[in-house]
Amino acid sequence: PNIELNSLQISNSVLKEQYAWSNFNQTRKMSLPTLSFVASNSYQLFNTEFKMFDGNWINSNYIGLKLNFALPNATLIANRTQASYNYKLTKKSTEQAKIKADLEVKQLANDFDKASFQTSANKEIYGLRMDTYQKNKNLYSQGLISLDQTLNSFNAMVNAEYSLISSKINILLAQAKINIHNKIK
Repeated sequence: PNIELNSLQISNSVLKEQYAWSNFNQTRKMSLPTLSFVASNSYQLFNTEFKMFDGNWINSNYIGLKLNFALPNATLIANRTQASYNYKLTKKSTEQAKIKADLEVKQLANDFDKASFQTSANKEIYGLRMDTYQKNKNLYSQGLISLDQTLNSFNAMVNAEYSLISSKINILLAQAKINIHNKIK
């Protein structure tokens, strides 16, 4: 059967990796200096008598640029280190998810091959046990062997048939697992 790669876990890990990268990028850029444009237009009241509306109104205007440098502190460094660690961890998790998906495909293929080889082996064993039983039954009818030997060969044939049925069920189980695996995307 055709076994497709299940990309659900891989896409989940890739999304987590992208989220960790954006978080790391954000914490890294938090410590960069910022340049701001500043403008102000205001009036101030200047009086020496402490009266409400007496005095001179002075106009104060300015335009300029403001440069801010963030001083590194323990919290900023800890956040940046943790974000870097989380990004590296999610990268490894994505690699592991890809490896796990490949291993699941190989495991399903191995399980199906094992079940089909076991079925063919059990089919041959069943054929041999049936042939042995038929020969022992003919020998018993001619009086050459005992009933115990004939019954033992019959039991061996029945057990071989049960093993054949069980191995056919294992093939159906392997096919069902493959179908479920292929449906989950």
